[in-house]
Amino acid sequence: MTLKAQPYNYISEILLNEGDYISAINYVEKALKLANFRKVDPAMFSYLNNKKAIAKIRITQDGSLKILKETLRIGDSLGNSSIGFTSRFYLAEYYLSVGDTLRAKEYCENGKRIAITKKNFEGELKTMELLAKIDPKNSAFYNERFISLNDSLQNVERATRNKFARIEFETDEITTQKNLAEAEKEKISAQRWMILGFSLFFLAVFIFLYISHRQRSKNKELQYLQQQQKANEEIYRLMLDQQQKIEEGKQIEKRRISKELHDGVMGKLSSIRMNLFVLGKNPDSETLIRCMEHVDEIQNIEKEIRKISHDLNQNLFADASDFMLMVTNLVDNIREHSAIHFKIIADEKIDWNRINSSVKMQVYRILQEALQNIEKYANATTVVISMLEKEDHLSVTITDDGIGFDPRSGKSGIGHKNMHERAAEINGKCIISSAIGKGTAINLIIPT
Repeated sequence: MTLKAQPYNYISEILLNEGDYISAINYVEKALKLANFRKVDPAMFSYLNNKKAIAKIRITQDGSLKILKETLRIGDSLGNSSIGFTSRFYLAEYYLSVGDTLRAKEYCENGKRIAITKKNFEGELKTMELLAKIDPKNSAFYNERFISLNDSLQNVERATRNKFARIEFETDEITTQKNLAEAEKEKISAQRWMILGFSLFFLAVFIFLYISHRQRSKNKELQYLQQQQKANEEIYRLMLDQQQKIEEGKQIEKRRISKELHDGVMGKLSSIRMNLFVLGKNPDSETLIRCMEHVDEIQNIEKEIRKISHDLNQNLFADASDFMLMVTNLVDNIREHSAIHFKIIADEKIDWNRINSSVKMQVYRILQEALQNIEKYANATTVVISMLEKEDHLSVTITDDGIGFDPRSGKSGIGHKNMHERAAEINGKCIISSAIGKGTAINLIIPT
């Protein structure tokens, strides 16, 4: 049925270009009656309906907007850039016809981006021409771009024609030379037996030299492969040595932190505990004054622990080779003592090694806080964690099907406040939406 519909599609295209919009609509209707293209061939359905919609726009008939939005949705779902461009271009033309220049410009700009991405120069020319009508203030800019692009296309077309002309000329020249060669061959036919003898001799010499050269080349190639194998083994050995050094460095750092905690913090806490133990026996004012000095020392210990924790966090997220592994481990830890079903959706295009370690740290902490709140308060059975990369930002979403809460109650708690503050520290935005009985959604938007 698709093959039968194609002639109608092409005829309607020609009628549109000639301005016979009523006939174009009639041919589209004939094609649509051949089959239920919405199911069997959504692409053909979209092509036909786009032509029907633009024809209606140009004769000021109703119903075009609904058709164009449907074809735009189908084209985007199919990933068909051609349908996506055409639908957006016709939507821009529709909104221009009803005087909504803002929407017209938005759809036209989107269509232009698709045309540029797919190197659809003709489509880009059409959008430039339409933008000049939509935005008269900047028409000079669009017209200049239109003229520049049109000139470039003409230059390319001219160069292509020159290329084919040159090929034709060279073909004629080769034919002429071939005819001359045949004439020359006829002239020397009497001498060919003598030349044949010399040719066989030189051919034998050539074959001998070729075989010798080929053998030497094979020997050199074998030597090169052996050298390359040795070089690969040396590189692999160096990689193993480097990995071993990294592991040794990690172990040294772990021992250093452990030593700092044990010898520094634990020793000081033990000393303070012993000194404060006297309060239970002699709680007079003089003893209290002495003990206040130890309370101040607890504050110093707090600063020291904070410093160690800060250094440890920085190292953790700066050295992490797989951020998603850390997120998976976080979820697995909750799975061990919870019946919640987790689903992680991660965009494979995200290069976590390229993202700043401070951003990864704050994202991880927000995830940690959100999952702890869900486990404690939400009574959820399913949690979905989504990480997607958009054009200019990273989107991290945590949704659950728990009991939810009323955001208007003003009882969001310190956990939500911390999430907002952490997002602000990395120039991001944290949006929390919920309703009683409908679960909670936390959307973290981070500019890239």
